Amino acid sequence: MMRSNKFLENAMDYEKKIANNLENILTITEGDNPSDWTKAIYKSLSLSKLNEQNSKIACSRLSEEEKDCGEWLYDYVEYEENNDSNSLKNIILVAESEWQHYRQENYFSDLKFDFEKLLVAKSDYRLFVFENNTMDEVKENIEKLKEIIKNFDKKQIGERFLFAGWIKSKKFYFDLFVV
Repeated sequence: MMRSNKFLENAMDYEKKIANNLENILTITEGDNPSDWTKAIYKSLSLSKLNEQNSKIACSRLSEEEKDCGEWLYDYVEYEENNDSNSLKNIILVAESEWQHYRQENYFSDLKFDFEKLLVAKSDYRLFVFENNTMDEVKENIEKLKEIIKNFDKKQIGERFLFAGWIKSKKFYFDLFVV
């Protein structure tokens, strides 16, 4: 397990559950390409549902049995509806993922584009999954993404951003940033 001390000190039980399930994606992935990894990540998140009874999943990459609807604004959304009106009650988790494509000139611009979607999410938790070749690259990109949060005028105290950097040596590094 490659969890940072900061993650362990500040993570809520739900975030720890997400990290534990993500660390097990090697056992549920069906292949070794970005599409397979994306599906395995969202399957692991569906196993992390905060409220097994009431929350619903929106995600295009999951099977019909594993989700309640297709993609809705973000790659993955866990949400709750009001029982009496079927209207949106709460958004528990939004997640975005971005895989490194070797032919692209500036991978960080792709990371930034997907990550910035999380800045506007009215959600209890936000998760960003990405990959790099080395631990140093993962940490460097996390620091750059934290600067984006710090510079965003509409951030709110208490917002939680969980970073899951996949290191191509087949392990995750987690970091949590709380505004």
